[in-house]
Amino acid sequence: TSMDRQPAGDAGLEVPKPSVRYDKKVMDFAVKLFQKAFPSDDTSNYIISPIMVQSLLSYLFDGASNATRLEMESVLQLNMNDLHDIERALTPQADQEPITKNKLDSASQIFKSTTFELLPAFRDSLKNNHVPLSEMDFSNPRLASETINNWAREKTRQRIQEVVDEKSIDPQTKLFLMNALYFNGTWLNKFPKTERGAFYVSGQPPIRSSVNMMFLTKELRNGNTRTDDSAHGMTWIELPYDGDRMSMILFLPNEQFQL
Repeated sequence: TSMDRQPAGDAGLEVPKPSVRYDKKVMDFAVKLFQKAFPSDDTSNYIISPIMVQSLLSYLFDGASNATRLEMESVLQLNMNDLHDIERALTPQADQEPITKNKLDSASQIFKSTTFELLPAFRDSLKNNHVPLSEMDFSNPRLASETINNWAREKTRQRIQEVVDEKSIDPQTKLFLMNALYFNGTWLNKFPKTERGAFYVSGQPPIRSSVNMMFLTKELRNGNTRTDDSAHGMTWIELPYDGDRMSMILFLPNEQFQL
């Protein structure tokens, strides 16, 4: 599958050049994660950040045995240089970009059981790569869940109040990996009006309802995927945030309800 990427008609909106060399690695992992993590027959809504999962698991390389490490590298694909690039991309650089109205925070944490010790080389690797490591008494599920949820609340500016509860903590847990990504952005191109529009929900026959929708008339970066079977292709459009360094990309399958 290939993707067309077209510049916007607005002369002030240029197509940004790729700033990283690992984009295909990230996309391949993201697609596989979506395919495995969510049941194909489940119509619920999900939100996940594949790059955060991929990068955090990659930091475990130095603690894995040879066979396990090779298997992890095959699935995760990222090396340490890639991980450092990801860290820099997610860390605001005040001297490299103008101040925008967008807020982006990312954080990772590993909670280690007090019942075992890490290999010195693995502990040093986590320290050198700035991955926080804390001791945790998982034999006390109430305290462990409180600690984990407090961390989540702090790192997401109180947006996520609970990640786990006392019943979901296994006292035999050895490592508990956490990451959080908080983003609050302002559109570069504001949506000036809201109108009622048709929205369809999958079913036999499809269910049609009328909902409030944002409307904007603007030439934006857009394109389509090309496949041998046009029914499985997608149309996409990119909505940039303030500063045009971050954006939301929306995909619309050519065949209804077939993402």
